[in-house]
Amino acid sequence: KSSDYVVAPHPNYIDSYAPAQITTVYSDNVEVQFYDHILVKCQKTDIYQISKENYKQSVEEIEKCEEKLSYRSAIVLDVPKRCFRMSK
Repeated sequence: KSSDYVVAPHPNYIDSYAPAQITTVYSDNVEVQFYDHILVKCQKTDIYQISKENYKQSVEEIEKCEEKLSYRSAIVLDVPKRCFRMSK
């Protein structure tokens, strides 16, 4: 239902799920907003409900890891260009 917390396939990461919140429920799918504010439609069969507490803990852990790694170089997938590159 709308406002439930879920994990759903994140469109920017290959085969990865991320915490999100359902914003709109349609007859055949749902629209979710991920922790990083990306909004997408997902099939209902691709999402898994989690508690609000689990959502908050997951987001805190992701943000800690992102902060820790944000100043390091890495090889990343540039999705729009469909190629790998060095991060900045």
